[in-house]
Amino acid sequence: MWRGEFQATVIGPGDERWDSIFIARYPTAHAFLEMVTDPDYRIAVVNRQAAVLTSRLIRLSSSDIGDTF
Repeated sequence: MWRGEFQATVIGPGDERWDSIFIARYPTAHAFLEMVTDPDYRIAVVNRQAAVLTSRLIRLSSSDIGDTF
């Protein structure tokens, strides 16, 4: 089980609430930045962007798992 704390909305409006999400974990913020600025990734991501009507990118940090979700 994993729980995280909201840090920032990178892409999308900040006032939205979500029922489900997809979580991808990167070793560091730098590793993520390196990936999204890679020339091959930038060519391939065009297909992902064309496949969805809209998307959001939200940065989270890990937090302790407690008695409540």
